Amino acid sequence: MYTIAASTIMKINMKYLYTIVFALFVSTVAFCQAGDAPSVQTLEVKPDFPGGINEFRKYVGSNIRTPDVKEDMVVKILVAFIIEKDGTMSTYEIIEDPGYGMGAEAVRVLKSCKTKWSPGYQDGKPVRARYTLPITLKVTGYAKEEKEAEENQVKQNKQ
Repeated sequence: MYTIAASTIMKINMKYLYTIVFALFVSTVAFCQAGDAPSVQTLEVKPDFPGGINEFRKYVGSNIRTPDVKEDMVVKILVAFIIEKDGTMSTYEIIEDPGYGMGAEAVRVLKSCKTKWSPGYQDGKPVRARYTLPITLKVTGYAKEEKEAEENQVKQNKQ
């Protein structure tokens, strides 16, 4: 029967761990160089919307149409898109869609934005970058509006 010391096993495991980490690093670099857009977090210089991200959020918030729902609700949408080397947006993807057509509505609003971003940079060169945008909306239900309209009608009838 063979006996292997724990330190030998640890050395072997670490050797394989380094190999796996190196392989993942190389495959990630190759994946990015193959034309796919890296995540914004991995870039030296991140893409920026003119006026900052808050201006972009204002644009999205003021242009998105909410669905007619009976009850008040908070909806969360997660969309991703590519910021191209020239600053235009493309390749829209709905990651989380609460339903009610909200995912498609978010993509519609993003596509309607014609303002160019300043692109992300890696190694001093503009690169495509994948940007993920969470959108949270408070949607007022029509049941509340109907109730308020009813109450207003009752008030007017009493006068």
